[in-house]
Amino acid sequence: MKKLKQLLLIIAALLLITGCRDQLDGEDYVNTSSDPSTSFTQLDSDYEIKAKNLQELVAVGLEKRLKREENSEDIIIDVPYDEGSSIFATYYINQEPVTEVGMIQVVKQENEYILQNIDLSPIDKQAPFWLAKFAGTTMDGKSNFRVNYGYINDPSINEIRIQYSNVTMHAMSIDDRKTFLDVTTDEKMIETSVQGIDGDSNLVYKYD
Repeated sequence: MKKLKQLLLIIAALLLITGCRDQLDGEDYVNTSSDPSTSFTQLDSDYEIKAKNLQELVAVGLEKRLKREENSEDIIIDVPYDEGSSIFATYYINQEPVTEVGMIQVVKQENEYILQNIDLSPIDKQAPFWLAKFAGTTMDGKSNFRVNYGYINDPSINEIRIQYSNVTMHAMSIDDRKTFLDVTTDEKMIETSVQGIDGDSNLVYKYD
């Protein structure tokens, strides 16, 4: 009888060990995915979003980053700005009325553009002009940047003036464009006022 109890205890112990091993094997399998999209070591140049021009880059960036499909022919690059280590540009989808405006940050290497950041936001059609802000780091990692960009709803506005905390003012003529873009890399320059000015130098609208 004593031997039978010992035998039963040994069998129970073996079953318990086997069950624990199966559970651990299952956990190892779950946490070690073979899917390359979850393998950080493979997020290399294969995952860079590249294109030959900015319109194509925006279209691919919208699809890959924002899950949005747009024909590159319908994308209007409105205001490009070369900061040196990065190129910034505003864009919008060519439709009437325009309801969304975006901004991209890219770097150019040889004959290709490589996407770093992309943004697309709905605009406020009630205000004379719409304003958005974006902050980040330049491609070389050497400086931070701040971006003020927006869309003009009121056709009487032909100039945007941005007043900064260090008493600097940037003035941008709108001409026949629909958007505006201003990029700064001086961390001491914090915008205090963004104004829309008409052809007679009158204030139409401002953000403080």
